[in-house]
Order: sequence, then C-alpha cells, then structure tokens
Amino acid sequence: MHTGTLFFDKSDNRYAIRYKDKYGIQSYSFHCGDCLDVKLNDVWVPTRIEMGYTDEHDDWYLVGIPGMPKIGTPIRT
Repeated sequence: MHTGTLFFDKSDNRYAIRYKDKYGIQSYSFHCGDCLDVKLNDVWVPTRIEMGYTDEHDDWYLVGIPGMPKIGTPIRT
C-alpha cells in the first residue's frame, strides 16, 4: 500500500498519486475503476475513481464523494 497525495498529471490527463519510497518520489496515474482511500476530515474513506463524459469535457470523480478532493489531499492505494 502506498500513502501519498492526489495530483493531476497533465501529461496524460489523469489524476494520480505521488508518494515517496526507498527509490525516491514516485507517481502512479489512476485508471477508471481503480480503488483508493481518501482522507477526509481525518477519516480514510474507501472509494474508486471513474470518469463521466459530457458534451463539453471528461470529468473524473470519486464514487460516493461529492466533487473531486483538492490537489494535495492525502490518499492511499
């Protein structure tokens, strides 16, 4: 399990986790259906990331959580 922070990777247009391990700073971009925990109000909340499509753009969202958390929110996978 990796614990890190949420960020948006503009190079592949996906949300990702950034974390540090024994090799240095790492990142992993999420794909639809990936499960993760988000820390909200000091509580880890299990969810999964999905993408909804509209006429204007693609919208990433976390199932059961209103709105995407802010960049830098603690997450774990």
